[in-house]
Amino acid sequence: MARPALLIGLGGTGQWVLTYVKKELLDYTKGEGVPREVRLIAFDTTRQIDKKKSRSEEEEPIVVEGVQLASDEYYHLGGNIEKIVREIAEENLHPHISSWLQAKIYLTRLGAGQYMLEEGAGQMRPFGRMAVFKDLESNPENSKIFGTIRNAIQEIRSQIKENRSLEISIIASLAGGTGAGTAIDVAHIVRTIAENTIGSQNFVIRGFFVLP
Repeated sequence: MARPALLIGLGGTGQWVLTYVKKELLDYTKGEGVPREVRLIAFDTTRQIDKKKSRSEEEEPIVVEGVQLASDEYYHLGGNIEKIVREIAEENLHPHISSWLQAKIYLTRLGAGQYMLEEGAGQMRPFGRMAVFKDLESNPENSKIFGTIRNAIQEIRSQIKENRSLEISIIASLAGGTGAGTAIDVAHIVRTIAENTIGSQNFVIRGFFVLP
């Protein structure tokens, strides 16, 4: 029996690690699926490439011995952040972002296409972090990050017992843009949701990070 666990992979490294873990879990269950006590969730600013539709060498799907994360295990964080950057630089809006996002510098150095968080954060940690803020922009209840994590914890909740607390692992690389930029905020969101859902005594959060 597997321990109740929620594994959250951030960025490309997080995707790869979760895919390897999924392969091991499927071997463990002899192909019957990921144990019901375990949830795998990956967030990235790069769109997932379907192993069946990849047609060029540049499109490398994240696959381990035929295993790939499913549509309910991978979530793309995207959107155009140019409007927010301009509002910070030109109108002094979004003070909760302006303290760490160098909007004026980006406007003088980056082209319009670089504000599109569709194919990665361009190795820029602030842009990786902006993927979280963009996702939470309208309403946390409608965000992919908040809703997906909350639903996963609620689904595992019945498996949590007095001597079987929920183990939450956050996996990312600190050398790139998306993983390094989202890790702390995602950890804060996870802790808040877990405390409100199952109580502070019933879970533990651990981080596994690749260093430069």
